[in-house]
Amino acid sequence: MDNLETTATEAVQETAAPVEKKKTSAKEFFVRLGAGTREFFRKIMVSLKRRPHNVALCMLLISFIVYSFALSSMSKTTALIQGSGMGLFEFAIMLFSLLSLVCFLNAFPKRAKVKIVFLVLLFAMLALVLVCDIMYFVRINEALTRTNNPIVLPSDGSRDYVLKAKTISLVHIVLLGISIALTATIPLYGKLFQKVKTSIELEYTEAEDAVELAED
Repeated sequence: MDNLETTATEAVQETAAPVEKKKTSAKEFFVRLGAGTREFFRKIMVSLKRRPHNVALCMLLISFIVYSFALSSMSKTTALIQGSGMGLFEFAIMLFSLLSLVCFLNAFPKRAKVKIVFLVLLFAMLALVLVCDIMYFVRINEALTRTNNPIVLPSDGSRDYVLKAKTISLVHIVLLGISIALTATIPLYGKLFQKVKTSIELEYTEAEDAVELAED
């Protein structure tokens, strides 16, 4: 009886003892991190193989966001310089940028063919945005370099928004040009994405093969 009570007591103590967690080594951590990263990019590539136009859409969104964050500097610069058509150019850039995004989403519907009408409208609006961007940049440059009453930028930084507006206009022109190029070449890099191998190779052990043969 004493032996049975001792055995029971030891069993209870073993059950109550906290289970020690297995520590993950640095090597295992980086192996798991690398596997997770590869799987993440694999899923992205699978998505791009199905919808390659998302590359151009992302670039178009980036260009719109960059310009939107600089609207305050653009408005102050327009009010200071008061160049011919600057306010109209600024308004047109925002308006046609939004409409181009709408046209893009309608031109590439999910699980349907490309709609040519919206695609033509998309390129027309992007061209208008690009022209307005260039004209706005020219107006700022003319105001800073003209011989008759040029815009002076004080050294105290009180008119830094003018230089910011000029820089953002140039950056937006570059991003918009890249967006147009990416939109026009969707069939080209779409075919390149199809050549990327994204399938997962499954490894089978001898035991699994034996089970499959037994089931057959």
